[in-house]
Amino acid sequence: MQFSADQVKGASVDSAGVIGLMGAVIGGVTVLGGNWLTQRGERRRAYEDRVWALNAQTYVETYRWSLVANAQVSTMRARLGGQKHTVLARLPDSPALDVGVEANLAVFGAESVFETYTAANQLRLRILMLVQESTQAEAESELDPRQMCDECLVQLGKLRNAISRESRGG
Repeated sequence: MQFSADQVKGASVDSAGVIGLMGAVIGGVTVLGGNWLTQRGERRRAYEDRVWALNAQTYVETYRWSLVANAQVSTMRARLGGQKHTVLARLPDSPALDVGVEANLAVFGAESVFETYTAANQLRLRILMLVQESTQAEAESELDPRQMCDECLVQLGKLRNAISRESRGG
């Protein structure tokens, strides 16, 4: 279909109407785009807040565990050293960190904190096994339990320092 010159002249377009329509479209797109960006930013901040809260809870539980483990190892070290007294801990017995907390530490915690926790816990468990064994098995062991206790106490101190450093954003 072809239009003649007379038909084209008669179909004039109101330029004010087109400009108004274009302004409304641009305004609508801008509002929608701004809304989308705002929601995206809010979702990201909400996610970061949840991760931070989980991290904080995990670090508090791990720090608490390290205090209990420190008291346990200090008590074992005192017993192995031939001292008659035991270190009194006003903390509940906590032989292991809760599996869920340990998983959160592995997934969300800093690598240095998790590695230090793992090293300290492995030493602590080896000490517990040695202390529960008979004195003959202890005498035959190549490992000096007192040195293991000392090393475990050092690792527990490193763990608390790593948690403090990470929780302060350092």
